[in-house]
Amino acid sequence: MLDDYINSTGKLAESDSDVEDFEDEDKKKEYEKENQNENEADATQSAAAELAEQLNISQEEAQSIEEALEKLEQEKLELSEEMAEKIEEALKEGFMQDKVEVEFNANYVLLSLNGAFLFDSGQAQLKKEAFPILDRIGMILTKYADSTVEIEGHTDSVPLNNSKEFLSNNELSDARALSVFYYLIGVTNLDPAYVKHSGRGEYCPIADNATPEGRALNRRVEIKIYNSLSGY
Repeated sequence: MLDDYINSTGKLAESDSDVEDFEDEDKKKEYEKENQNENEADATQSAAAELAEQLNISQEEAQSIEEALEKLEQEKLELSEEMAEKIEEALKEGFMQDKVEVEFNANYVLLSLNGAFLFDSGQAQLKKEAFPILDRIGMILTKYADSTVEIEGHTDSVPLNNSKEFLSNNELSDARALSVFYYLIGVTNLDPAYVKHSGRGEYCPIADNATPEGRALNRRVEIKIYNSLSGY
């Protein structure tokens, strides 16, 4: 039975009693969960000890701070998840879920739009086909009018050798972010003070620029909607 467990999990049981427990699949899972919880507890204690030393406070105080921060991080993540679900539902209602990728983390919900859908190659003027999806995104953003919104333009790594309008991918990405900014401000009542825009050029790729498929993914505009607990 011990050999079977090693072969199936790659872990070694600690005692004969543990081996007997593994005869039941539920007990094996419970054992693994207990080990995971113990490891997480050890990591928390270690982090608390380090924080206590840095701030010159007791380990108990440091652990309380660590627990409060972990709770806040979990609340932020749950808030972003709730936002993402509502946004995905709004996109489905407009039959536009295939035009926008939705992701989230503890600070914001990320909407990613393919650059080829928004712009012609090397251009920063929005295509007319992009207007309906931006209108829908504008409607979504108005529901989070008190949140900070950040619009980022991104390009691939291919130099702009023949462009008469833009000297670099930095300028192109910045102009594209600005085009989306102006459009959204024009079709909504969003306060421009809460809407940032920037061009990131080729410096934040999400795929390999060595392939056509990767470059296509890197040419994009991202819209980040920060949740109310993010601090932004």
